[in-house]
Amino acid sequence: EMLAEETRSVTLPPGETKLSVSVKVPLAAVKQWSEFERPLYRAEVRLEGAAGVAVREDRFGFRVFKGEETRFTINGRPVLLRGEANVAQFPLTGHPPMDKAAWLKIFWLMKGFGLNHFRCHSWVPPEAAFEAADELGIYVQAELPNGEASIATDSEAGLRWRLAGVDRILETYGNHPSFVLFCGGNA
Repeated sequence: EMLAEETRSVTLPPGETKLSVSVKVPLAAVKQWSEFERPLYRAEVRLEGAAGVAVREDRFGFRVFKGEETRFTINGRPVLLRGEANVAQFPLTGHPPMDKAAWLKIFWLMKGFGLNHFRCHSWVPPEAAFEAADELGIYVQAELPNGEASIATDSEAGLRWRLAGVDRILETYGNHPSFVLFCGGNA
């Protein structure tokens, strides 16, 4: 869904690799994502320069998921998380599926049983899982692997490595409205 379009010209100083651009979106035009309503939006960033053209597209949704006293809420309404703690058990392949079609099938099965929550016990699912969860209204909880918990206590370097992992996960999957919970492991 298109909310706004904006074009800007910017010049990066030599050697600069990061650019931050803010875009204001009229809040009245925003629909919030939940298991019941799943509006998704698209952002496209196009950079043109002497070296060529680079395009990045991301899909995202708006929602407010938080703990309030003794319960979770989404967009101000109470939500009961009903799901499973999946420990990456995929015995036929030895790894989780990497394609969205497989995740759509998994999440449709869950929804058929009245479930709305998928906890990845000590692992982070692939992009395809988040894409499917966004479309079907599944709340995802990702976790750092257990091994990382002990590394963080061993040394300052281990802690920096663990925190860098957290940053990479949030940067990679943070645009997905289905990504509602994240914890540092189960150790």
